[in-house]
Amino acid sequence: MSGFAWVSMACFLFAAGIGLWGYAQQKQNVQNISQRVQRVLDAEPTLVLPHVLGQEQQQRKKQWFSFAPAWVQQAFTPKQWVVMSTVTLVVAAVVASVASLSIAAIVPLLALSTMLFAAWVRWQRMRARVVQQLPSFIDGMVRMVVLGHATQSAFVMAVSAAKAPLAGVVSKAAAFAKAGMPIDQALHVATRDLNLNEFNLLASAIQVGGRFGGRVDSLLVRVAHLMRDREQAERELRALSAEVRVSAWVLSLLPVGVGGVIIVLNASYFMKMWDDPSGKWLALLGVGLQVLGAVALYRLAKLDD
Repeated sequence: MSGFAWVSMACFLFAAGIGLWGYAQQKQNVQNISQRVQRVLDAEPTLVLPHVLGQEQQQRKKQWFSFAPAWVQQAFTPKQWVVMSTVTLVVAAVVASVASLSIAAIVPLLALSTMLFAAWVRWQRMRARVVQQLPSFIDGMVRMVVLGHATQSAFVMAVSAAKAPLAGVVSKAAAFAKAGMPIDQALHVATRDLNLNEFNLLASAIQVGGRFGGRVDSLLVRVAHLMRDREQAERELRALSAEVRVSAWVLSLLPVGVGGVIIVLNASYFMKMWDDPSGKWLALLGVGLQVLGAVALYRLAKLDD
């Protein structure tokens, strides 16, 4: 085994050790927070829970994974990120031992781009699943209100029937509500990372019903119908624009795939081009034009605006 392979293996072991140490630290922090919250709940469950939740949020900000955006944290667990990073380093070390350093340096960049893209897609799917489950959750609240329960009590009781991934979101809001926070504020705080207008609409409906009175159940039924109609309209729009979006994906990924195949199958050809000054500038220009074209196609195929 060459000296560079030994250095790559050492770097891999060092990175894996850091990842495992960070994961152990996070698990220890979560365990300490859970124990502290449980002790406080046993002592004074209604008076100091907001203060404890504030301490929990401050503690989470100090964790090693808190620098990442919300969609990165929610798409995969830290353990999954550590496993994927470890696999990437192993592949890079193998490529470095059988090929050149330049080719091995491309592997982490491609892997990081793929993992971030997969995280973004998974997070978007989770948001869409939450929006699909929300009308059924509102129907459960309406049934509780019709039976004579207050709005806050109906919300807390409907949480028990919610399914993942909506259950994790509304459970957090229910914890704030049990601590004495109004339902509308609890929803705003618990759903801040998801950034969904549907929760803002639900919070506004609950706030209006609680402040001005009236038939809260009728208002919630109309909100649920509005969400279902909007989801159906979005599905129809996506079905009508499927050809445009598929064309955008093909035009964006085809040059990247062809370039990657050329680099993998004929690395010497690409390295000759990279070693030439004009060839290097052409390669960088091609990457820039590819990024610009992908952004333009994304804006053309985007349906949210």
